[in-house]
Amino acid sequence: MNADLPHAASGRISYLDFLKGFSVLWVVLMHVHYEYDPGCMPSWITLPYYMPIFCFVSGVFFREKPWHELIAAKARTLLVPFLTFYLFTLLLYKLHELLLALHQKTGFRPFTDSLFGPHAVYSYQVLNGALWFFIGLFCITLLYAFLKKFLSPIMTVGASLACSLAGLFLWARPEYNPITPLFPLSHILYFLIYFTLGALYGKKLLQLVENGHSKFLLLLCIIPVVLINAGYGLLPWMRLLPYMAWQMVCSACFIAFSLLCAKYLDGVKLLRPLRFYGKNSLIVFATHMPIFGLYYHAWFKTNTFGKIGFFILFLGIEYLLILFFNRCCPRLIGKRPQ
Repeated sequence: MNADLPHAASGRISYLDFLKGFSVLWVVLMHVHYEYDPGCMPSWITLPYYMPIFCFVSGVFFREKPWHELIAAKARTLLVPFLTFYLFTLLLYKLHELLLALHQKTGFRPFTDSLFGPHAVYSYQVLNGALWFFIGLFCITLLYAFLKKFLSPIMTVGASLACSLAGLFLWARPEYNPITPLFPLSHILYFLIYFTLGALYGKKLLQLVENGHSKFLLLLCIIPVVLINAGYGLLPWMRLLPYMAWQMVCSACFIAFSLLCAKYLDGVKLLRPLRFYGKNSLIVFATHMPIFGLYYHAWFKTNTFGKIGFFILFLGIEYLLILFFNRCCPRLIGKRPQ
């Protein structure tokens, strides 16, 4: 299936699964830091490299197809799971609200208002913010395919970069992007460049990872990341460009560095579970926010052991969810039954 990629005779590259597992858990920790336990994580957690990694890897596995085949394939693997996990989250939250109403004996008015009240439509839109990635990646894939059809590779990169700068502009101005949860325009435009780089140059980069003479150069890619992040607050001239514009450069360098690290860390037995979560990264991505939103209560925040304990519990819950979806309803998450 992916015979032109190194070590992909089985259709997968193990260290890319490892890297996706690392990245999706990075997403989880970032959301904990911002949403559920503000400031509990070190500052490096907030560095914006996890989503560029996902988009780059998705681009690596892009295959040109006729339009009707491409749309059908991506609808099956992205839009169907979006609907599945949207309904899963809706059921989970509404069941929680119903049980809460019964426990507090407040009657069914708050519960029915959440279903049919004046603010119900908006609440359905923002039900699970992480689901933007499914619609976003679907649109990114089609947008790249459209650009690639009419432009040369260099022009495609240039157009993707222009789109990403436009996305950065919209991201900083939420009033121009009012329906982010259902159609994340700023995210689609901003992350397009990483998908494009993965689709056009990802195979070559993987070959460099396999090539002994170039590995040292990939290791050096971390240097610009460190220098830019250290210098942005100290060097006034760097502020001529927005912080996220500098991070686009950092993201490209970090992707190259992280691929090399994943290649070697994938062999560490203690870290092998990351490969499992990477293979099922979309399930983790789609379900982690409801799990934390419903079950990460004050007790877990009181001490370090509580935080670590909940994270271990979270990995266990995700493991069970992954088994359930893969074995009981694989078609509903975009997979073919084995």
